[in-house]
Amino acid sequence: MRRASELPWVSSMIQFGSRGLGSSGPEAFREVKEWGSVLVSAPELRRDLEAALDRIPDAPYYYITLDVDGLDSSICPGTGSPQPGGILYEEARVIIERTCQKGPLVGFDVREVWPPCDLNGQASLYAAQLMLDAICFALDREWGVRHKGRIGSCS
Repeated sequence: MRRASELPWVSSMIQFGSRGLGSSGPEAFREVKEWGSVLVSAPELRRDLEAALDRIPDAPYYYITLDVDGLDSSICPGTGSPQPGGILYEEARVIIERTCQKGPLVGFDVREVWPPCDLNGQASLYAAQLMLDAICFALDREWGVRHKGRIGSCS
């Protein structure tokens, strides 16, 4: 995320789901905060979802990166650094929906799915479902296409 913050067209960032230092260390967290990025831990998100969603910055456009490391390892074990206590599918879906309601979604990517650890393709399934959710929420905002909340449900 640090490299993205250096781009001249990136004005702000919010990161949901942090719950450990991983390989980053305290210095990386300090740099993120100094740049002005908003960090919302998974426990903080769980305590008050609405307050966490209200922290999404206003922007003319939104780009979402879904790092499956941030999802709870009980639903998404197929990543290089699974940790318990992460974001659940329903929480990730609401974050994506609220972001799409705030402004146009110009991009969405998924990172950190690791197929050798992806039991029964579970991480891939969650990543694909959340991508579909993002597409549907973006279409709903732009063209009024309603999302019914299940695979293949844009109509």
